[in-house]
Amino acid sequence: MIVAAALLIKHGYLSPIITVSNTNQNCSELAELSFDGFALSSGWYSFYDIIKVMRKIVYIDGQNFLYKVSEILVKHGLVNDKQELNAIDIRSLFEKLFPNEELEIRFFGVAKIKRRPDFGQEILDKSIKFSDNLRRFRNSLSKQDITYIEAGKLKIRDSDICKNCGSKDYRYQEKGVDVGVAVSMVEDALMNTVDRIILVSSDTDLLPAVLCAKRAGKNVTYVGFSERLTRALVDECDATQALRDDEIVNAYKGANNL
Repeated sequence: MIVAAALLIKHGYLSPIITVSNTNQNCSELAELSFDGFALSSGWYSFYDIIKVMRKIVYIDGQNFLYKVSEILVKHGLVNDKQELNAIDIRSLFEKLFPNEELEIRFFGVAKIKRRPDFGQEILDKSIKFSDNLRRFRNSLSKQDITYIEAGKLKIRDSDICKNCGSKDYRYQEKGVDVGVAVSMVEDALMNTVDRIILVSSDTDLLPAVLCAKRAGKNVTYVGFSERLTRALVDECDATQALRDDEIVNAYKGANNL
């Protein structure tokens, strides 16, 4: 906290408010100083206010993130599909990307998955597997002090009809997570409860939320994956960071003792 305040003073963003007592006109006696807080151009701020102003929040679009991470892990032979991804050290991944910064990390995902025997054995087996994997992944996030936010649902939808046999099956489709991320970003920006937004998603549906946050005076950093960056987000955000494949691999190995 003191270091952050000192940096702001050094760069001229705020000034310390000091009470001076026990002085005379010639200043021959040592003054007694008491430190009361800080003054920004908009008014007086206590230590607590400065911490609020400097709040940095990482917003992770969970399904988007896991899909891209699993692609990398499959390529390196560490998992066969996304459902095998039960743990990854997200905390260390972002603390290395943003060193010496205190980060609040939010992971936006789907709600608890219900078992659905009414759609046949295949969907029942998938619902059981999805539910078990989600439980283990959420436990992993909790150990890393990462907040899991239930922002969307897994819905069952019909597949396309097979042109050869005329049959169709059912599959799960994630809905609503990106909306939850957008709402949270906009709310925090407008309520002035965040200073810097770190968006981990390559979904262009989040562009309106990015622009709204910027109009509210917030700094927005886009975090994507190397060689998979979304140009529209790169252009609109204040800064861009790219996660490399080796960083993803190391974060997975660290969380799984490999």
